[in-house]
Amino acid sequence: MYELLRVTHVVRQFGRVGGMESYVYELSKALVDLGVDVHIVCECVHDELPGATIHRVLSPEFSRPRWRAMLFFRDQVQRYIRTHGANSFGVIHSHERTLNHHVTTFHGPPINMGFQRRLPKWLSPRVWAWADLERDELLSSRVAAVVPVSRMIGDLLVARYPKVASRLSLVGWPAPQQQSSGPNENRAHKVPAMCIGFIGREWKRKGLIRAHKICRQLSKLGYEVRLLVVGAHCPPSSLLRDPIVEIIEWSNDVPYWRMDALLHPASIEPYGMVIAEARAAGVPVVCSDVTGAKDHGFSGLSVVSVDAPLSVWCEAIVERVSHRSDAEVLQTWPRLAENMTNNVYIPIWNKHFSHASTV
Repeated sequence: MYELLRVTHVVRQFGRVGGMESYVYELSKALVDLGVDVHIVCECVHDELPGATIHRVLSPEFSRPRWRAMLFFRDQVQRYIRTHGANSFGVIHSHERTLNHHVTTFHGPPINMGFQRRLPKWLSPRVWAWADLERDELLSSRVAAVVPVSRMIGDLLVARYPKVASRLSLVGWPAPQQQSSGPNENRAHKVPAMCIGFIGREWKRKGLIRAHKICRQLSKLGYEVRLLVVGAHCPPSSLLRDPIVEIIEWSNDVPYWRMDALLHPASIEPYGMVIAEARAAGVPVVCSDVTGAKDHGFSGLSVVSVDAPLSVWCEAIVERVSHRSDAEVLQTWPRLAENMTNNVYIPIWNKHFSHASTV
């Protein structure tokens, strides 16, 4: 049905190495399965995707500062697309702050509405560089659709750039299929023993220190607690010495079956794929109120103010572990691919490419 449609994704790293990268990989895979001609423009490939055409651009010799690396990537992509002819790439969908594309997905908040709230940061070249990248992209007449990963991010974008509202497209973010094999025996409402999961490489933003304090408070209240930390990159030494903490390496096969609850006290989280994955696996979730996934109507999820005292977080966890809910049926990747194709890609294709009428 979609054999004549060509879609090109632009992302620095292609593969399942993070939330954004997993989104691009899984969406691309689903598009390939639909018969779409999928192309990827990237710096490096972590996971191969049969059926997709990979275009590698030059990687910088430096990785820091990150804003310089992104400027380098933007220039490389622009040069590559110009050299090979923009029309040959079909509908270009960027997941980075680049130029010359039709669709952009925002996997985070606008630069001055998320992490950048303290005045000194406004004086740094990093903030100005990111702000320029963001503004150039969103104010470009070429960008026909802006796809935020959650309603929260969409609201922040419109508040910062009101003209974006007419181009906003909320198509959702599903969770990969999870196998809830061998349920944890503690799950049968067996409090006070519980295993609390925490998942995330960027552990500072995702609230690992707060999660540790919450679990420590639960222990003081008489509960037998284990904090299972998955994928944290270089966690603090205080956690390594704590006997209630178990740290395991990142894996695409997250052991949700071991968890009685997932704790996600992030300072800000554009979406939070692990929340959707946990609910698909039947694991209850307690997350902060600055998490995009909170707006998706999940059952089995408790939302707590990011600034709430530890006692409130503890109460929410005990309540969720004591009253578990069933696994949720979420939007699948094939369904998202169809929604994205029909509602975003094809209208752009029909407008810009002469042979689109056959799609």
